[in-house]
Amino acid sequence: MPAVPYVDRSDLPADYRYLYDDNENGELNVYRALGNNPEVLQSLMRWGTTVVAASGLPRPDAEVVLLATSRALSSTYLWDLHVPLAVKSGLDRSAIRAIGERRFDDLSARHEALATYATAFVDRSVDDGHHETLGEYLDPEEVVGATMMASHFLAVAHAIDALDVDPEGPFVGWSLENE
Repeated sequence: MPAVPYVDRSDLPADYRYLYDDNENGELNVYRALGNNPEVLQSLMRWGTTVVAASGLPRPDAEVVLLATSRALSSTYLWDLHVPLAVKSGLDRSAIRAIGERRFDDLSARHEALATYATAFVDRSVDDGHHETLGEYLDPEEVVGATMMASHFLAVAHAIDALDVDPEGPFVGWSLENE
C-alpha cells in the first residue's frame, strides 16, 4: 500500500494535468504518488526529460545507463518501466538481459563502459579508471550527461521506495523471464 494516496489526472490542478498526458509513459503510479505535490512532480519530470534529451547520448546508450542504474539499485519498478523503452530505442534484448544479469562483459565495449560507470556511480565507487574507460567513448559533455542521468534515477528509485509505490504490473525479471 502506498505511503501517500494516488492522485488521478482529474484531481490535479488544471495547470498540471498535461504532466500525465505529455510523457512517453502515461499515468504511472510514481507520477500519481508524486502528484500530491504537482510542482515537485513537474520539476522532477523536467529534470528527467532534460538529462536524457541533453545528455548527448544516443537513446540506446541512455537506456543502458538507466537500466544499469535501475539494476544497481535493484529497482524493479524502474527496470520494468525502462525495458520496453530500451527495446523501442533499438537496444537488443540480449544486451538488456546482460545488464539485468550483471554480465557487462557481454556488452559492446561502449555499453560495458556505460553500465560499469552507472553501477559504480550508485555504489559511490567511481574512480579514475572509470573515467579513463568512459573517456575512450564519451566526451566530457556526455560524461556529465550520463552522470546526471544516473543521479536522476537514483533519486527517483529512492522516492519510489520511500513512498512504497506499487508496480504497474508483474515484474518482467532481470533476465526478462516474465516478459
